[in-house]
Amino acid sequence: MESTYTRALLTVPPVILGRALQPFSCWHALVLTHFDNPLMTGTTGDEGITTGDVIFFLWVCGLTHGEGLAALASDDAITEARAWGGEVEDWDIDEVCSEVHEYLTDYLDFPKFWEKDGEKGKASGIPWFWKLIGTVVANVNGISATEAWDMPINQLAIYRASVAEDNGSDLLSEREAALIAQANAG
Repeated sequence: MESTYTRALLTVPPVILGRALQPFSCWHALVLTHFDNPLMTGTTGDEGITTGDVIFFLWVCGLTHGEGLAALASDDAITEARAWGGEVEDWDIDEVCSEVHEYLTDYLDFPKFWEKDGEKGKASGIPWFWKLIGTVVANVNGISATEAWDMPINQLAIYRASVAEDNGSDLLSEREAALIAQANAG
């Protein structure tokens, strides 16, 4: 059985359009959200997802946090992304969007919590990727902020879930989560 917990350590990032992607991290989520990339935000303009959106997504996800900070601090970031995109020949946007969706699905598989009496936790005013980083860096010895920004996002979510469980939150077992998903599907 494929497990949320094993997938967090065993997922190998893909190569899409010849670009080797990094494990999807909070760094990627922050940058793509900042630039309103529809592959991250799920919102599209009148023209839908464009080739430029896909190229920028892949360019960002091919960088580590340190590389990305340096690239985005330079005046050449967009030029560099476009130059890489210009090297990519003939591709099907729907096929590549499907590969991107699979990449995100692999890394956005998080532990599930029990909801008590239909209640959800209090909404935070802090963006979720900052919340993951802050909780893990503050509560898990040996993980620096720099390491956390590059860590696969599902690993961070597991560390955060472990901290939450230690502080009284109730996590669903993988079997319980599967049964609930099965009941909701049928």
